[in-house]
Amino acid sequence: MSRLLISMEYYMGVVLELLPVAVLAGVICVLIRWRIGKRLTSCRGLVTVLFACYMAGLLALTAVPNHLWSHIWYVLRHHQSSGITFHLFTFEHNLVPDFWKNFGPEKLANLVLYIPFGLCAPLLWKKVNGWKVLALGFALSLCIETIQLFVGRSLDANDLILNTVGAVTGYGLFILLRTALPRFTEKCQDTKL
Repeated sequence: MSRLLISMEYYMGVVLELLPVAVLAGVICVLIRWRIGKRLTSCRGLVTVLFACYMAGLLALTAVPNHLWSHIWYVLRHHQSSGITFHLFTFEHNLVPDFWKNFGPEKLANLVLYIPFGLCAPLLWKKVNGWKVLALGFALSLCIETIQLFVGRSLDANDLILNTVGAVTGYGLFILLRTALPRFTEKCQDTKL
């Protein structure tokens, strides 16, 4: 089996593990909007719910110890420990950018991971432009990378760069969407709905 196929199976497994967390966040978002009386039939409501699901999934994927969700699902299914051990506060880091040397599925995943952020942020907030997406994408990635120092993962300059490039790529997709469907983007940005 090819390395790419094995990597894709791994990432699909991770996505399936995080799906309940993301859906729960979306349901909570819908309930909060319903409780405060906001309409959910608009484009903005849909993008808001999808953005809440995305952010919950992003944080569940990146800001917790490796294999935490696998361990939780194993315990829930088999009613016994999975045997996975967690090593917190490792403070591992790689501050040398060299992502171009071995650009494989993991590096591509770091880039793709932030595309929804760069696409949804300007859809939800009209004042978010390309520079703000760049700054917000960088800040979010830096926060998550810093948290990873404390949860047994590593801070990696490559991840920080690729996440930021992913956010800017998402903004590029927003520009294309705004050009192709201007009415849709206006409805998403309209706060008077």
